[in-house]
Amino acid sequence: MKATKIFGYNALICLFAGIFNEIFIELFLDGDLTAKEKIFGALAWCFLFECAFQIVQRFKRIKTLNMLTQKLIEITNQKPSSHILLERGNDYVELARAINAVQSSSKRFLKMFGQQTRDYLSLMESMTSGVVVFDRNKEITLYNHLLEEILVLPPKPRGRPFYAVFHDAKLVSMAQKAYETKEDQHMIWEDQTEGGIKYYDVHAIYVPLSRHHYSVMCLFNDITSERRVAQMQRDFEANVGHELKTPVTAIRGFSETLLEGALDDKETASEFVKIILEQSKQLTDLINDILSLSKIDTSKGDTFVKIKLRKFIERIVQQFEPAIGEKKISFIDKIAPDVEVVCDEKKLQHIISNLMQNAVRYNKKGGSIEVSAVIFENEWCFLIKDTGQGIKHEDLGRIFERFYRGDKSRSQEGTGLGLSIVKEYVDSLSGMIDVTSVPNAWTEFMVTLPEFSENKVSEVEK
Repeated sequence: MKATKIFGYNALICLFAGIFNEIFIELFLDGDLTAKEKIFGALAWCFLFECAFQIVQRFKRIKTLNMLTQKLIEITNQKPSSHILLERGNDYVELARAINAVQSSSKRFLKMFGQQTRDYLSLMESMTSGVVVFDRNKEITLYNHLLEEILVLPPKPRGRPFYAVFHDAKLVSMAQKAYETKEDQHMIWEDQTEGGIKYYDVHAIYVPLSRHHYSVMCLFNDITSERRVAQMQRDFEANVGHELKTPVTAIRGFSETLLEGALDDKETASEFVKIILEQSKQLTDLINDILSLSKIDTSKGDTFVKIKLRKFIERIVQQFEPAIGEKKISFIDKIAPDVEVVCDEKKLQHIISNLMQNAVRYNKKGGSIEVSAVIFENEWCFLIKDTGQGIKHEDLGRIFERFYRGDKSRSQEGTGLGLSIVKEYVDSLSGMIDVTSVPNAWTEFMVTLPEFSENKVSEVEK
């Protein structure tokens, strides 16, 4: 096909050269030439036409090659542009089609790569762990915003080496070891911050990508809460052991004394039996409080019912009437008879019973206890105020801690768990509890709970 095309072009050149030669002879030489001279002139004109034709074709090819080169540069630089369209007979039409195919394939690949990159970044941002990825040159290629908060990265951290962003020598050593051994590394990292120590479970993961390419991904999992819970659990177990040991030791000691002969002394025996009874009551209260805490932790759901608050509190107060009468405490109920709330009955009973017990236990003789309630649009408040010995200012922030007793003179009263139980019950109901107090004057607890809607009421109550 190409040979036929070339032959056709040459035939046309020869034809035009012959015609042009005859016209030139007739116009300028008056036709006075021999046949040999005419043939030589025709060949000369043919040569000139061929040279001119080749020069024109060369310029066309150069222009086409420049256009194809520019197109390849645009594809390499990922610049948007249209396809190249050449005439069907052009020598580079097949090359142009191949370049157009490469451009289309590149667009599809870049679109797919861009979507995968966005999905990957979205996944990283949605992770609850801080993530940073280093390439084989130990430079940052990817990271998420959570890592920025953990490490406080410098501006434009991408491209920086890991030893420029890890401000702890232990982290640098761990990352370096991952590069050297090409194995995953792990450590628990303690970060000193203004708000205290934070603990992170850090993994350096070696990720092979090909024979000569790899990356190292570092994951930072915040385990501060888990560490604190574990510490609280250890403290709780230690405190429980100590609190159980005190009454058990007393009961055992006085029982052994009685068995060794103190039973013969009726007055001493009676005194020892009273002590054993008091210590057993203390032990019973402690066990009941521990069981209450375990019930909060294993609660499977709340049962909401309508409660007439005044009657509900009156039933609770009846339990403390002997102690109220003994101390001659005045009970003042300011709650209107028609006040109704929707709440979990058992949890509310625990909250009010514990607060009432403290109000009676730490009140003075001839003092008073005042209860009231305020109903708002989306919440309601229960207030209980006593005229007891009050709470020191430095103890107010810690009274809801388990086993905390601020006043050493009260260390033998209660288990130290009552208010922590109240706090956990209030929290489980999405509420809040506040306390204000003036030492040797009064103490007031305010419990604020959500005003649950009617559809929360149990089917039994309906």
